[in-house]
This record gives sequence, C-alpha cells and structure tokens, in this order.
Amino acid sequence: MTPVMMRKLEDTMAQNHHHPVLFATTGSFVQPPSMAARVVDLLLDWHERARTRRQLAGLTEAEMKDIGLSHSDVTVESSKPFWRF
Repeated sequence: MTPVMMRKLEDTMAQNHHHPVLFATTGSFVQPPSMAARVVDLLLDWHERARTRRQLAGLTEAEMKDIGLSHSDVTVESSKPFWRF
C-alpha cells in the first residue's frame, strides 16, 4: 500500500462522511433525511469502517512505519468493532 493510499485510508477512517445521494432536495432547501435514508447511511458507514480496518490490519511493518504507526496502534484500531469510532 502506497503512502498516498494510506493517507486516503486515514482520512476515510477519521471522518464521519455522509452519502449526499441519499438526501433529497426540493427548491432552495434540503429536506431532512428519512429514517430509511439514515439507516442506509449508517450501514454504509459501518461497511466502510469495517473495510478500512481490514485494510489497516493487512499493512506490513514497513507500511506502518511509513505512515508513522506502530504495530500496537494498528492492533488497537483494527480490533475495534465496526460500530465504534
């Protein structure tokens, strides 16, 4: 994994991103998302978090060193359940 890919991975894990495609707009204002849209958004966030943690767990020692992480840092983060930040 390249340093650029790792920075993207870190950015993805650090932010609680939303999926704008799920939010409907009418006129000049944005309607609040429906319950179904919020559930889908949460499921997508959980899926992304689990995926990035699996990628993090697969790093080599050299890749960890390249991005300034120790083996224990990676172990702690990658062992978290998908629903935890």
